[in-house]
Amino acid sequence: QTNIITTKGYSYGLNSENVTITLNDFDFTELRLNLLYSYKEKFIKTRTGKLSLGTNYPLVFLNYIRGFDNLLGGDYQYNKYEIKIKQSYFIKNLGTSSFQIVSGYIHGDLPYSNLYNGMGSYNRQFTIAIQNSFNTMRMNEFLSNRFAALFLSHNFGKLLFSTKKFKPEIAIITNMYVGDLNNREKHFNIDFTTPEHGYFESGLLIYKILNLGFYGIGGGVYYRFGYYAFPAAKDNFAYKFTLTLNF
Repeated sequence: QTNIITTKGYSYGLNSENVTITLNDFDFTELRLNLLYSYKEKFIKTRTGKLSLGTNYPLVFLNYIRGFDNLLGGDYQYNKYEIKIKQSYFIKNLGTSSFQIVSGYIHGDLPYSNLYNGMGSYNRQFTIAIQNSFNTMRMNEFLSNRFAALFLSHNFGKLLFSTKKFKPEIAIITNMYVGDLNNREKHFNIDFTTPEHGYFESGLLIYKILNLGFYGIGGGVYYRFGYYAFPAAKDNFAYKFTLTLNF
């Protein structure tokens, strides 16, 4: 059960007898069901219990969220359906490739706070690269009630460059996002964009430029391109550092 009160002027419009009523105070009551399917996952027994060794098959995450009105103070009735599929696999003499597919759909009208916001992680400062997010996308830049995202990466490991003391790992990344919004006319006093034309970014990361034993520090850059690229090329870049743990 959640109560949200807006503080920066945003309001959400409801139609009642041909009159639009705007609200800035929202109550939600939700029931969530989260499932994970891991085909042929392997385990090892330890003194404290079972420890997962993972699986060679994709992991599938399923979420179902039901919103209730007239129950415990909730004002909105809706259904959310979400799926995530991810896998990493090693290719001999090439490195490790990974992919993640994420999609969500909301059946029902909701205010801004409970819609999908694009998974952006951009910051003007030199910040850490966040895997499976959009590192050039601004926070809450996009708004949608249905979306699909694809994250692709390939880590060449030490195959491209390696010396006796300097062994960085080089990775390339491409991320894509598309979505739409069914009730854009109900949101007032806020700027947003809907990503129906497709959002794209690619990046180059170098891990373990400094290898400090237990952890490694590196860096890289992402570039935003396509329909939602900014007119000034410099605004499309995002510079990041990486932090990896060595086990």
